[in-house]
Amino acid sequence: MTYEIKLKVVEALPKDIGRAYARLDPADMSKLGLSVGDISQLTSKKGFVIAKIMPTYPDMRNQGIAQLDGLTRRNAGLSLDENAAITYIVCKHATHITLIPTHITPS
Repeated sequence: MTYEIKLKVVEALPKDIGRAYARLDPADMSKLGLSVGDISQLTSKKGFVIAKIMPTYPDMRNQGIAQLDGLTRRNAGLSLDENAAITYIVCKHATHITLIPTHITPS
């Protein structure tokens, strides 16, 4: 099992925009030991981002690509046609969450 692979970044499908999905070829997913819905880290020279793994559709397979939306690419510091290193990571379930308002409106 490989623990990191490099894939070329391409545009996500319109229905994936804003969902933080990384669509990978199922063959690449198996190289990393990833299943549908697993979380992975995508790293560039400028930064990294965490994304949920989903399989590519059959017409996009065997191309060595990762489909990412613009927000996910920007958060990772990635551009289209740039290579991203994809790594499997283990995420623990949250035991609690603290919410803080971003702005307070006087009453």
